[in-house]
Amino acid sequence: MANNNFSLEGIFLPIITPFDDQLNVDYKSLKSLCEHYLGKGIAGFVPLGSTGEAALLTSEERQKVLETIASYSKEAGLQCIVGIGELSTQKVKDNIDQLCSIEGVTAQLLVAPPYVKPSQEGIVKHFEILGSYAKENHNVPTIIYNVPSRVGVNISSQTINYLSTKDYIIGLKQSKEIDFETIEILDFTRDQDFSYLAGDGINLLPVLSMGAKGTVLATAHLRIDLWKKVYEANKNNLVDDSIRAIFTSLGILENRCFAKPNPTIFKGLLHRQNLISTPNVRMPLLNATKDVVDSAWLQLEELEKF
Repeated sequence: MANNNFSLEGIFLPIITPFDDQLNVDYKSLKSLCEHYLGKGIAGFVPLGSTGEAALLTSEERQKVLETIASYSKEAGLQCIVGIGELSTQKVKDNIDQLCSIEGVTAQLLVAPPYVKPSQEGIVKHFEILGSYAKENHNVPTIIYNVPSRVGVNISSQTINYLSTKDYIIGLKQSKEIDFETIEILDFTRDQDFSYLAGDGINLLPVLSMGAKGTVLATAHLRIDLWKKVYEANKNNLVDDSIRAIFTSLGILENRCFAKPNPTIFKGLLHRQNLISTPNVRMPLLNATKDVVDSAWLQLEELEKF
């Protein structure tokens, strides 16, 4: 259950779920990862997203993974924003009861229903029902997650702006290219208690300059110090050519990390860094091949000059 001291600003890590040689969840590595990122400047963890392979976990695994991460978040005073998503509104409600009741969970990141491609009116009802339900029953606010490439439907700026006026909806993770809808959302929500979070690192600096509050960033698994430097430079109006050079190099790293399905290359890199025991993912994902991990690794080495 959430506390009421909620700050939705900064860099949030959608943490991976490590597996062992038998493809069981490796809770030892998961705990080590949590400990590694504590004190690195992240604003919180976002477990059970696509980077965390939530769709490939059992219900029992999701609960235990979330309990593990939420315990570290709570102890460190960080946010723990749980990814929630199912095809039907009722199944999401069941997930809310299971996951948002866990101690240390501070918000839910709610995606539009995948595959079924509801209308904008259906999306509004979905978020109204589930956002109010989570707040009333578990004191957990909702962050809209718009990721059209995965769910098959875009949540329009008109829909997002309407939902942003609801007191149980506190922000948006926007994972799509910057377009006029980006401007419409940032303009409409500028004076509201509502946070726009970039879902892609390549968009971070541009949307921060337009008023975004932060990011949920898979590439923050790598060189969080540099991502933090870019974020703080914008916050303090100190963006200069050196910051732009860092941001450009981070963008190249992100591009290489998404050359194969997420989170396969991240796991390959984290395994090379001895932060997890294996680079394994679950089917239908396949482990990243050496050549693509090598390519990302070379860019990671290039970033050592900063």
